[in-house]
Amino acid sequence: MQKAALSLSFSLFFLASAAGQEGFQIHAKFQFYHHDTLWFGKTTGKKAVPEFFALRNADDTYDLKNSDPLPSGMYAIILRRAPSAGFSYIQCWLADGQRNFSMELNANKPYENAKITGSPENEIFYRYLTQFYTRDDRLDSLIEVWRFKQDEPSWRNRVAAEEDFVRFQEDFIKSNPGTLSAGLVQQVMFTLPPVSSSKSDSWQQEADARWQFQRQHRFDRTNLASDDFLRYPQWVDRTDFYLF
Repeated sequence: MQKAALSLSFSLFFLASAAGQEGFQIHAKFQFYHHDTLWFGKTTGKKAVPEFFALRNADDTYDLKNSDPLPSGMYAIILRRAPSAGFSYIQCWLADGQRNFSMELNANKPYENAKITGSPENEIFYRYLTQFYTRDDRLDSLIEVWRFKQDEPSWRNRVAAEEDFVRFQEDFIKSNPGTLSAGLVQQVMFTLPPVSSSKSDSWQQEADARWQFQRQHRFDRTNLASDDFLRYPQWVDRTDFYLF
C-alpha cells in the first residue's frame, strides 16, 4: 500500500512538473541574413550551442519549433553569416504562456527596433538591451579615458556614468515587476558601493575603495545555484569588467 502511494505521488509530481513546461514555435524573419539555416539552442557564457535548426522558407522566413517540453528561461536563436564563420546569437526568452510568437529583426542590430508579436517578455527585454548597450558603450569609452589619464575629471565622469547605469536598471526593474527580464537584471545589476557618510582624504582613495568594493561584491545579487546562471551572457560581461 505504501509503495503504491509512493508511486502515485511520484507520478503526480512528474505530471505536475511536465505540465508547467511546453514546447514552442517561433516564426522569424531577418533583414541582412541570407544563410539557409537558422538554429535554436542555449548559451554557456558567451558561447552558443546549437541544438536543432530550421531551413529558410520560400518567403525568407524561418519556423523554429519543438514539441518537447522545455523549462521557462533563457535560450538562443543562433545565426551563421558564412560557412567559414562562427556562430552569433540572439538572446531569447521562452516564457510560460508565450511560446508561440513571431519576430522580425535586423540581423546586424537584432535588438534595435525589433518587432515581436506574442511574447511580451522578449519585447521588453529587447528594449532593455537596446538601451543597455548604448549605456554600456558609453561607460566603456569613459573607462578607457580613465585608464589612460588617471585624473580626477575622468574619474568623476566614470562615476557619473556608473550611477546613471544603475538608475536605468533600477527603473527597468520597477517598471516590469515579476517578469523574467526584471529578474535577470536584478541579478546582473551594476555594483555600486553604499554612499559613505565620511569623505575620503582624496579622490584617489575614493577611487581605490570603490574599485575594491566592486570586485568583492560583484556576485552579491547573483543566484549562483540557478540552472540558468551560465546561460546569462550578462554575467560574463560583468565578470570581464571587474577582472580586466
